Amino acid sequence: MKTVIFEVRSPMQAMADIVRDIETGIPDTSAHMVFASMDLLAQVMSEARWTLLKALCGTGGMRVDELATRLGRDVASVDADITGLLNAGVLDRDVRQSIIFPYDEISLDLATTGRSTV
Repeated sequence: MKTVIFEVRSPMQAMADIVRDIETGIPDTSAHMVFASMDLLAQVMSEARWTLLKALCGTGGMRVDELATRLGRDVASVDADITGLLNAGVLDRDVRQSIIFPYDEISLDLATTGRSTV
């Protein structure tokens, strides 16, 4: 099962984990989508976008119109959400222009310290 973890961490913390993985030769078994602040995560990930990602989990890819039908939403609004997620690096497109989210499971790590990170 392929898992992606959405997390709020400073870029320096995320880079330290990458360096640790390289130095130890033991890669992390999950992919990570790292956001520098809760505000940035909230800006990118609306409730509708979380629902969209859940619908894409484990599918291997889907056309925009097919996804809109599955979600019971109009194609234009789904396309707008997809564009935002593509621009944020959360989604990809394949050669047939299907929307790709190559994960079966989504996890959240929202540990906060009370300090603001930018």
